[in-house]
Amino acid sequence: MLGMILIGFYFIVGSLVFYYFKNFNSQQWWIEIKTKFPVCTYYFGPFDSFREAENHRNDYLEDLQAEGAREISVKVGCYHPKELTIFEEETELASSKR
Repeated sequence: MLGMILIGFYFIVGSLVFYYFKNFNSQQWWIEIKTKFPVCTYYFGPFDSFREAENHRNDYLEDLQAEGAREISVKVGCYHPKELTIFEEETELASSKR
């Protein structure tokens, strides 16, 4: 009986460890670009790795510069964006309605 309990325990622990490492390695990487003119936040992705996101960041940066965006900051990270483009004016309007 004790053997069955130990087998069950090892199975559960092993499953949790496998699940953790599977999700850890499957992180989604995003490029976050913030501009001051216009006041916006853009998310580009998801990418499978940090390196893949880094390889694409200049392409998106050049596109926004060509469109006239100024004072740009770029970060690559594991984000969970709810929206891909966030206009600051929309955020201000939503908070003023509350």
